Amino acid sequence: MEKENSKIYFVTKNSHKFSEVSFMFQNENVEFDLLHSDLDTIEIQATLCRDVALYKLKSIREKLDYSFFIEDSGFYVDNPLNGFPGVYSSYVYKTIGNEGILKLIDDFEN
Repeated sequence: MEKENSKIYFVTKNSHKFSEVSFMFQNENVEFDLLHSDLDTIEIQATLCRDVALYKLKSIREKLDYSFFIEDSGFYVDNPLNGFPGVYSSYVYKTIGNEGILKLIDDFEN
């Protein structure tokens, strides 16, 4: 594999995510040079992580001409919150935080 083709960008504003993925690349002896891109991305509100990720990928693909990947996830509390906050975990964390989620759970009995 040529050196130029072995570069891959991880598009994220989250420096902690980049550090974690970089650590995994180093430990697994991945044959790519991992580079960080903090390109502004469009993140829609949707009910499925898949839809959020696909929209983000398409919006980035229009701006970049090199290999890249993204990471998107949600935090799902099955019982008693029926999957909440799900794909809205970032927003929920910013607004009510972990304490708010724990308070919601406290209102239920197992």
